[in-house]
Amino acid sequence: MGKDYSWVAFDLRGFIVNDYIVFYYPLENGIEIVRVVYGKRDLGAVFEEFGD
Repeated sequence: MGKDYSWVAFDLRGFIVNDYIVFYYPLENGIEIVRVVYGKRDLGAVFEEFGD
């Protein structure tokens, strides 16, 4: 489930909620939410800024 964002980080996935993207890593027993970002931001810059 969710869109593949592995171009940002290995195994990273995301799904859209209103104007935001919820980024998460799939786990054996669920998910780990790592960041929620406004969808119109430059995603490459957002993750580069935080060193992800």
